[in-house]
Amino acid sequence: MDNIKAIVVVARGTMEDAHKSTVQLTDIAHFEKFDAVYATYFTDIKPARDMVGSILGKNIRVEINIIFELSNS
Repeated sequence: MDNIKAIVVVARGTMEDAHKSTVQLTDIAHFEKFDAVYATYFTDIKPARDMVGSILGKNIRVEINIIFELSNS
């Protein structure tokens, strides 16, 4: 999430510009722990989210894709 936030800031956006995210966890039992951290990145309403259990690459526990809408100004 820190990496995603850093990219958005460079593009002159904020996490509040997020509209939808897709989260893949290798162990869905970690949902509550992940959700607690995820929630700290948004001060208002969290974006729509899909959360699924997935088989990811070696040593990868989570994959996150977030769609942002950034203004042109």
